[in-house]
Formats: sequence, C-alpha cells, structure tokens
Amino acid sequence: MDVNDLIEASKKSTKRIAVIGDPMIDEWVEGVVGHCQDHCWKITQGGQPRRTPGGAANAAWQLEAHWNVRVTRLGLWNKLPTCPVKRRFTGEQGRIVFRHDEGEGTNYGLSKQGLADFRAAALAKLKMEEWDGVLISDYDKGLLDRETINAIMDYCCEKKVPCVIDAKRDQNFYRGRSWGYQSWPVIKANYAWKERFLGSTYAPTVITRGSEPPWIYAPGETRQPVSTQPVHCINHVGAGDCFAAHLALCLAHGMSLEDAVPVAHAAGRVYVQHPFNRAPWPHEIRKDLMPALGKHVWREQMRELRESLPGKKIVFTNGVFRLPHAGHAWLFDWAAKQGDVLVVGFNTIPDQAHAGKYSMSIDERLTIITAMQSVDWLVGFHEETPESLIRELRPDVLVKGHEYKDERIPGDDIVKDVRFAPESPFPAHASHIIEAIKR
Repeated sequence: MDVNDLIEASKKSTKRIAVIGDPMIDEWVEGVVGHCQDHCWKITQGGQPRRTPGGAANAAWQLEAHWNVRVTRLGLWNKLPTCPVKRRFTGEQGRIVFRHDEGEGTNYGLSKQGLADFRAAALAKLKMEEWDGVLISDYDKGLLDRETINAIMDYCCEKKVPCVIDAKRDQNFYRGRSWGYQSWPVIKANYAWKERFLGSTYAPTVITRGSEPPWIYAPGETRQPVSTQPVHCINHVGAGDCFAAHLALCLAHGMSLEDAVPVAHAAGRVYVQHPFNRAPWPHEIRKDLMPALGKHVWREQMRELRESLPGKKIVFTNGVFRLPHAGHAWLFDWAAKQGDVLVVGFNTIPDQAHAGKYSMSIDERLTIITAMQSVDWLVGFHEETPESLIRELRPDVLVKGHEYKDERIPGDDIVKDVRFAPESPFPAHASHIIEAIKR
C-alpha cells in the first residue's frame, strides 16, 4: 500500500482514531527583529498574536483537517481549566527567534482527584467504543501517568488496535504488562531520546531527527526506509505531532510500518515548510514522495490546491502538448518566473485531426511535462477550453505563447493579468516536428 492507495482509501472509508495526551496552545507573536543599543535582541511586535493547537491538540488537528478521519479527544479536553502555552516570537518569514513557555508543571489546573477523574474518563471512553487507531501524545505535562498509558497499550494489544505513542519519556515508562514486539504499539521518539530507547528495544521504535530520514529500530535490526533531499524549513514546531498523527493514520488504514514511515516523514517535510502548524494536504504529501508524477492533481482537487497555496502568486498556462518539445519547456520556464507557483492545464480531449502514430499518449505526455522542473502542478481538463478550470483555480496570472497575442484568450475575462511570452527561441510547433519526422 502506497500514498496513492492511502488517498483513495481515505475517500472511501472514514476512520475513527482516538487521541489522548497533553493538549497545548501554540501562540505566535509576529514582529521585527533588531538590536538595542546594548546589542541585545529587540523584537518589535506587529499585529495580534495568532493561536493554534499544540501538542495533542495539534496531532488531532493534523488528522481531521484534510483526511476522512473522525477524531475523538479522550478525556474531555474542553473541561480542562488551563492549558500550557508555548509562545513563539517570530521574525522574517515566520522564523522563530525566541520562545517562552507558560503553564509548566501546573497539571492543567486540576487537583489530584481531578487528574484521576480525567484518566478514568479517558479509559472508560476508550473501552466503550470501537477504534481504527489510537494515538498517545505524551508531552509529560501532567495529564497521563504510567498506569494509564500501560492500560491504554494493553487494551490496544488485546483488541489489536494500532497504537502510536509519541514518547517524551524513558522507554521503560511505556513498558506494558502484556504486549511485546509483535503487538500493535509503535513508539515514536525524537533523536534526543535515542540513547534511552535503543538500549533495550522490545517494540517497534521510530526515531526522527528533523528533516533527516527517520530510522526504524527493532530487536536485532535497524532500517532507514526513506532517503530524501533536505527541504527549506520555516517552522519545526509541532513537526513531531504531524509525523505521529500521519503514522497513526497510515497504520489505521492497514499499512505496514515500513510503508507508513515514509508517508509520515513526507507529511512532516511538507509541514515544516509552512508557518503556524498548517496541516499538509494529501496532494502535497504525494508530491513530496513522488517529485515528478506527484505533481498531477485531480480536477476535483482545485479548491484544495488553491487553499494549499496561501499568499502565493499563482501562474496558469494550458495546452494539448500532444508532442512535448523544447518550445514547451521554454514557455514553462518563462511562465514560472511570472509568479510563485506554475499550474499547467492539460487538455485531455483527443486531438482527432492529428491523432495517429506521431502523437503521444496522454500518459506519455503527462510523464514528460511533470518531469520539467519549472512545472509545479499539472491538472487535466476535458473541455474545449480551460475556462471552467480557471474559474475554479482563480490564478493571479494567465500566460499564453507569443503567437496568441492578437487572439481572444479563454479566461481573459476572469484573470485580469494576462501575459504573453516573448517570441520563443524554439519556434517549431508539434506539426512542424511531425512533418520533419515524416520527411
């Protein structure tokens, strides 16, 4: 099972995943960073602070934002008097320059009896219903104790429910009474906890370290199932929540751990490239795993594609591309420079006038165009013109070739900024190339 299977399975089946752990609030204070006269850092605040879910709350958000998941937050989070606040002061492009935590060690304002009631309510809810997966997000903030965590893991083992533990404590803290390596619980730990976990690995353990490929540790073996290029990191806060949530999602859909870890890692890679705990969209995860063919999005994903590009200047161009050639590559390069993201519309109606052995199949054309570095996304449309597609995408710039400058362009009444490329250094059209081949 791969990411394409996961996306299709998610459309057809709603999964129920229980999340229990330490919810927090991530607060983002945007400002301008400079220096005071005594050379210390100075942050000038601008705008209202932005608050987003953190910790277990962030993990729950990652699951339910764009996937067909029904998340239950065990333990009645809305009844908690207080939540720890992690305040981050950010500078240019959302980069974190300073952090201040509030509410540490307060046990969420609960008394000893209140904590006991919270844990009992969580366990009771867990045992009352059926689950496709369980995620324990343990930040060691006071809500969970060893007895409660062991009881959850034992229950998951008994019922064969996939369980992911986002662990922040020593591995022995998570040792259940009846489960072993072949049982469901999977421990996810940060690299800083590596030495604690590898001394006596008796359960599948995934070690993450930023954007580096994660490792899977098991008794007697070590595996690194993915190999990826570094990405531009804007925000690493909550990346572990994102990874753990998508790992739980994959296991809930029946994926093997070997197949699930690359998907979770890709979700984390997308996550860190955006500020403010933004949940990655499925098509973004697919593109990270499949850099070329993953650029292709389905027509019904236009709204998702537009919403996944906040603040980006979208450029759109389109064509049939029945015989992709150097002129097309040059046009795409020029169009990509007119904005931040280039979306190429791909006409899937067969060109009957030119059909035959000299025209490439749709799959061949799709493969060549998506492999071009300047193309960010490719979407097919099955109408004579791309006007309806343009209405759905709402690009900022519409680009056409030099030869169309004296014609009416479909979509020019929708997009105000229409730009015609300069005359191409590769003026030959597909028909010219085909005639040359025939000769």
